[in-house]
Amino acid sequence: MKCRCQRFDVRHARGMAMVVPPYLEYFADVRPERWAQLARRCFGVTEQNDQLAAKLLSVKVKEWFERTGMLITLSDDQIPEDKYEQMADDVVRMFAIPGTNTIGVRPITKEDIVEVYKLAK
Repeated sequence: MKCRCQRFDVRHARGMAMVVPPYLEYFADVRPERWAQLARRCFGVTEQNDQLAAKLLSVKVKEWFERTGMLITLSDDQIPEDKYEQMADDVVRMFAIPGTNTIGVRPITKEDIVEVYKLAK
């Protein structure tokens, strides 16, 4: 399924594969106990320190994507960095509660979204 405001010919699942690892990396310090629990349950992380285990989650997801042939980046699909601001505007327009930021592990700003895209390039 493609979003009707989509600027690039990227299917939803492929787009998620591009941004999930950098999202996890960028937000590892927000509610680390939550990310640590996911890392332990899904990827067998044994690190007891929640901060460190949370940071390992994005690493483990990237490794899993590599093993399954799904590790891709925005640049793999020729999505240039000069489009990140415009793409972030689309995300905010589609998913933000009017007058606020988008919701997530904490309120997510347009600037946060651009930073995740930069990590995904």
